[in-house]
Amino acid sequence: MKKAFHPALVLILFGFALAQLGCTNDSLDDGSSPDVILEVQTLENTPVTAEEEDDGGGGGGCTLTVTDWSATLKNEPKNSLAIGPFNNIEMEEVAIEYSNFPAAIPARVEGLGGTLIEVGSSSPVTFTPIQLQDLTGALEASTGTLTLTFRGHTIEGTGITKRVSRALSIEACP
Repeated sequence: MKKAFHPALVLILFGFALAQLGCTNDSLDDGSSPDVILEVQTLENTPVTAEEEDDGGGGGGCTLTVTDWSATLKNEPKNSLAIGPFNNIEMEEVAIEYSNFPAAIPARVEGLGGTLIEVGSSSPVTFTPIQLQDLTGALEASTGTLTLTFRGHTIEGTGITKRVSRALSIEACP
C-alpha cells in the first residue's frame, strides 16, 4: 500500500520553505545596518594633464597638473525608519587604492571635511585623486584603476561606506 503526503502537510512544508527564502542574511536591511544607503550619483575623473614648459631654448621640462575630482553623494532612505536628523550622513574620508599602473603607488586617505548629507538629498565632495609626489616618470602616458571607498557615519553613529572604481589617466609631455 502506497502512502501519500497529506495536502495540509504539503502546504505547511511549502510555507516553511517560502519563509526560509525570505530570511536572507545580507547586510542591506539587517538590524545592524543603517536605515539609509550611500550612493555615488556622479564622479568626475579628470586626467592628470601634462604640459611642456617653454624656456625659450627648446629644453623645457614637463609640468603635471592634478585636478581635484568631484563626486555627488546621495543619502537614500531604504525604509520608513530613515528619518533625519538621526540618519543624516556625515562624510569622513575617501580611501584610495591604486592598481594597474606601471609603478606602485601607496594607498592614500583623503578627508572629506565632515560634509553632511541629509536623508533623501545629495551633496558634492571633492578630493585629490593622486599626490604630486607619487607622479614619477614611469607613470607618464599610463592609465590605472582607483578603487575609492567613501566612509562616513549616520548622526546616530552607524558607519556607512560605498566602494566604486574609476580610471585615472596620466598624460605625457609631447
